[in-house]
Order: sequence, then C-alpha cells, then structure tokens
Amino acid sequence: MGSLPAGGDLVELPEAVILDNESFNASEFAIYPNPTSNILNLKGLDNSDFSIQIVDMQGRILTTDFNMDGSGSMDVSTLASGLYHLIISNENRIIAIKAFVKQ
Repeated sequence: MGSLPAGGDLVELPEAVILDNESFNASEFAIYPNPTSNILNLKGLDNSDFSIQIVDMQGRILTTDFNMDGSGSMDVSTLASGLYHLIISNENRIIAIKAFVKQ
C-alpha cells in the first residue's frame, strides 16, 4: 500500500470502520462533543505516531497531521458546517474512522 493521498485528493473509505492494533484500543477511542462548533476532543489516542485526517463527504482530505500537543483536542472552527470523517492512521494503515458534525 502506498502513501496516503495529499490534500484535495479523493480517498476511498474502507468497509471496516475500526481495526485494533497493539498500541490502539478501538473500544476506548471516542470523539466529543458531537456535533461540535469549535473544539473536537479525542479520547483514547495517546500515541503521537498516529496521523489524523479530516475528510469531507466528497472524499476530499481537508486537513492532515494535526498537532494536538498532548491535549487530545483539535480546533475545527475553520471547517464549514457539515458532516466529516476523522481518519486515524498508523504507518499508512487506517485504524479508525469516526464521523462528526461541524455546526
């Protein structure tokens, strides 16, 4: 599998929504509040080796590689209102996809 697409490229979302690996416990991963207007909190994501992407409903990658500085939250205030997917990957392998609504 090659590298993940760059911003603006279309990405095909897999059928499987969550996969476990040894450093990620899918049952403990959550995003909140949902819907959100400014800040999206991520619970259960403690490893800085994860890549985080936001993808819109047309499959466009809008943002990549958020730097959360260990806070576990990210600013989504610049996104337009709508439905998005948050994609967590590790070593170019998707391990979780969560949908959220930006108000």
